[in-house]
Amino acid sequence: DKVSNLGSYNNDEKTAITTAITAAKTVADGMTTTAQTVATGNEVTQELHFIANDHFKANVYILNQGIWKATKEEEAISLFNKTDAQKINTTQFSFPKTLEALTPAQQKELDTSSFTLNSRNGFLRLTLSNPVIDKELQPFSAFGHQEYTDLLIEITENNTDILSEKIIAENQQAVAEAHGQAAPFIGPEIPQMPLPEEPYEPVINQFSLSYTAQESISLNANTTSESKCYQIGPFGHKVLNQSEILLPQYTLIDDNKSNVGGNLYIGLKDLSVGQSISLLVKMTEGYVNTTSSTSGTTVYWSYLAKDRWVDFQEKQLLYDGTEGFTKSGLVVIALPEDAHNVNHNLMPSGLKWIRIKTSRNTKEIEKIMSIIPQAGRATFTNRENDLSHLASSLPGESIEGLVSEDSNIDQIIQVYPSFGGRCTEGDFDYYTRMSERLRHKNRAITAWDYERLVLEKFPQIDRVKCIRNKEQDSINSVRLIPNPGHITLVVVPKITNYQTDNRYQPPKANQEILLEIEKYLKSKTSPHSNIKVTNPHYETLQINCEVGFINQLRVGEYKKQLNDDLKKLLSPWASDDKKSVTFSNVLYRSEILLYVERRPYIKYVNKLSITRTIDEGNEIISNGIPNMIIVSAPTGGGNDFRISGIFTSTDQPIIRVKSEKSIFVTADTHDIKEHQINIIPEEPKGVNYWEVETELIVI
Repeated sequence: DKVSNLGSYNNDEKTAITTAITAAKTVADGMTTTAQTVATGNEVTQELHFIANDHFKANVYILNQGIWKATKEEEAISLFNKTDAQKINTTQFSFPKTLEALTPAQQKELDTSSFTLNSRNGFLRLTLSNPVIDKELQPFSAFGHQEYTDLLIEITENNTDILSEKIIAENQQAVAEAHGQAAPFIGPEIPQMPLPEEPYEPVINQFSLSYTAQESISLNANTTSESKCYQIGPFGHKVLNQSEILLPQYTLIDDNKSNVGGNLYIGLKDLSVGQSISLLVKMTEGYVNTTSSTSGTTVYWSYLAKDRWVDFQEKQLLYDGTEGFTKSGLVVIALPEDAHNVNHNLMPSGLKWIRIKTSRNTKEIEKIMSIIPQAGRATFTNRENDLSHLASSLPGESIEGLVSEDSNIDQIIQVYPSFGGRCTEGDFDYYTRMSERLRHKNRAITAWDYERLVLEKFPQIDRVKCIRNKEQDSINSVRLIPNPGHITLVVVPKITNYQTDNRYQPPKANQEILLEIEKYLKSKTSPHSNIKVTNPHYETLQINCEVGFINQLRVGEYKKQLNDDLKKLLSPWASDDKKSVTFSNVLYRSEILLYVERRPYIKYVNKLSITRTIDEGNEIISNGIPNMIIVSAPTGGGNDFRISGIFTSTDQPIIRVKSEKSIFVTADTHDIKEHQINIIPEEPKGVNYWEVETELIVI
């Protein structure tokens, strides 16, 4: 506005002033633009105060057959944790079912190690889609990327103009000085504007991905889908079809809706089509405490065909001498034609598989010692032979071959001793049997009648005790409760017929013998009598003693010897074949104390007590409280829990059995401790402790 009032200046001064004013005006214009831009930026900042962590979102795409396909909802997912972006954020998304499945060749060639232009499957893409201010400039408009570019160009041009004007003025001044002319007028130096800071770029510090896949699989056998539902078993797998249970079934449901039972798998090889197979199943005898003669062992036989267990038909089970795996015996099976396929997925291939499933609790079934194929039974025929050998079993491996050789049989092996033989009745046995027969008249009326009938009919039984008008309590299996008309017989088998890993384990009759005895007695007594045949309840005794030994250097040897001697005392039948189990009902502590004191290696007995454990079921607990098992929770009656065994420790002079059907037996290990005598040595006394006229005499 003041350029027109420069009349008092010469031309050169007017030119310099005009140039300065023009430059100042240019700077002012630039400052105005900058101010406007900064103001605009301030307005942007004020408008963006609402942006939060959960506003940062991205769209997800999956590469499927070379095409990026969006998620099922086509909605963006949040990238950061809403409250703290440094914390892990978890989000979920799903893809539509229209994705094309990969062919087996594409699955085999799939390479996700790095993304290239040739990649067609197996990659995800995240595209930032929010926050947004200008939808035409998304998604980076919220961070000022577009404004940054415009502002950077404008400020750079303005600074360039200022620098150019400064350089021109300095050149003109230098030229004037060189020609000796007056230097042109240069106004105040205009500073350059600072460059704007780079916009914020969000950086993901950590990114991870997990996924779940979902597919509908048809269990129809006629489906053409490549997807199958597999059932995984302990030995293999199989493809499920529509008629099968989803999970494999290894147990059965008993009357109490509890899972019971077990499975036995037998694999066969070198068996031709149409050929039957005979198996010798050898089982332990007396291993399980079968307290009841109640029948109920059900065994289901099946074979494997096309990864399916198929039940045997009744005509295919030619013979079952085990009677449902209740005793040792022969089993003869004719395998159907479809059982000879040896290619399996459910079981190891190369074998023909048979499965035996039982509905009985496996703890109530005898253990299987061995299963031997190609077995048969040989029966002794008397051809004026010496029959004295029938008094005992014929030892194993006594039979070496056939009388008449057969080219189809390579070898004959007698695996186990013979069984079931009886000697010719001698005079003493004859008169004893006839006297008893004249008394009971082949009828069971008195307790004596029941006992003698059983002992005569079943030579494998050694002891019988008949308890009349009492039956076993359903709540406490040890106790017998009065009930007229009920007969309880307790039987003990002979030790010679008793097989177990532990010779001190009490002998028990198997269920087959109990059922045979019960059936036999029912034919000899009144139909109104209720008969139950059972094994005894064994009360395990553990001796707890503290003794002094004659030789301190042989304590370990003496402890072992005393433990063996106590076991022989409490269970004499285990070490002496001439002795048998007796129904003892009382035990005197003084007898045990005297027995221990008379051992030649015992110097004295300091303490002695007896721990008793009563067998209530299928397991005998004989090593105290730490080995007992909790079998029920608190019932509100004041007890913390109930254990499978009645455990008592006593030093009373007399110990009686808890029930008429109980028998005392030894524990596996007795608690034997050496008594330590601690002698306190006299403390030595020095001169300081001497007394005048006592230890110290002054002369």
